[in-house]
Amino acid sequence: MNFDILNDKEYIEIVSDILNSDNFKKLKYIKHHSSNRYSHLIRVSYASYRLALKEDLDYKSVARGALLHDYFFTDNTKLDREGRLHVLFNHPLHALYNAKKEFKLNKIEEDIIISHMYPVNISWKPKYKESKLVDKVDNIISILEFSNYTKRKLKNFLFSFIYNRV
Repeated sequence: MNFDILNDKEYIEIVSDILNSDNFKKLKYIKHHSSNRYSHLIRVSYASYRLALKEDLDYKSVARGALLHDYFFTDNTKLDREGRLHVLFNHPLHALYNAKKEFKLNKIEEDIIISHMYPVNISWKPKYKESKLVDKVDNIISILEFSNYTKRKLKNFLFSFIYNRV
């Protein structure tokens, strides 16, 4: 995705309070798939926003809700399997709690955050078209990020294997 996010004045205006939050900036230092949680959230938010504009959906709620869907501070890479599974299933609750503490959310934004792991977590089924859109975009971007991470790990392993054999 090669969008020029910084030159999209309307998008930046919609989410500037979130992007300028000191807590949100802390997400730059938490690993998420192939990069960090901050970058992941921006990718999901902006792609969802652009699609919501085309689909005539509430693009403001989409941009904001998507930007906060993983607004939690646990580093899953430092947890054991049981801890990672707990975070996988429950992080929408933590993200919603953190987002509500810091930002004023509407019902669509709340639903985007709490339901973005559907159907992995069947407890929170998306209620709005906007929530379903963000859930799908998040899934696609997460798969791309994870496949980049896996490809890089495999490449490093193969180079190391070959180098150590020569």
